Amino acid sequence: MLVRKGRMFPLLIDPQLQGNKWIREMEKENKDRFVILDQQTENFMKTIELSIANGNIVLLQNLEEELDSAL
Repeated sequence: MLVRKGRMFPLLIDPQLQGNKWIREMEKENKDRFVILDQQTENFMKTIELSIANGNIVLLQNLEEELDSAL
């Protein structure tokens, strides 16, 4: 419910990767608007900025316990 109907961006803590699979399945029709990133991705912050500015769906995965404050 929070992912589909919420006004804010959801945060899923997903150690078993069930949510990750569910989101990928849900967005498989939107492959041109669906961006999957992790912190090792080249130009990580720039890609996030451009994706959000263009209204794309961004899935951040394999994040560490501490996040960059710019996020």
